[in-house]
Amino acid sequence: MEIPTKELPSAFTGEAVVGVLLSRCPAATYLLLLRRAPHRTAAPGLWETVSGRVFVGETALDAVTREVNEECGLQPDVRADAVDHYDIVRAGVPMPVTVFACEVLPERGRPPDIQRSDEHDADRWHPWSSTARSELLELGVPERLVDAIERAHAALT
Repeated sequence: MEIPTKELPSAFTGEAVVGVLLSRCPAATYLLLLRRAPHRTAAPGLWETVSGRVFVGETALDAVTREVNEECGLQPDVRADAVDHYDIVRAGVPMPVTVFACEVLPERGRPPDIQRSDEHDADRWHPWSSTARSELLELGVPERLVDAIERAHAALT
């Protein structure tokens, strides 16, 4: 998948991380989806999970924890073992992506409120069900990301 972007910062390692954020509530498990803001150069309007870059001096695990905090103001429980790896191409350069399963505790029986960054213009806690794959694809979530989301869900349940 080719994602157009501006020049990458020099402190960037060339790696990316994805955090699949789930909240297991009494009635259901929910997946956090974020819609990329229209001003973003990379994939504006795309529904995704938390994602970001790994910077020099950071581990992928540190990066995903930081990205979840920056993009939604939450402190997740991140599973140390990655659930998936794949490659994308960004600005003509291959970029390895490491995917982690992340969990946040519910508040008052529902997923927690988030503090969304300006990288996204909408968010939703999507209830997990047997039709989650088709629902995510219908929203326009990239199929390769849906595969990773399913792996993260399986790792947490």
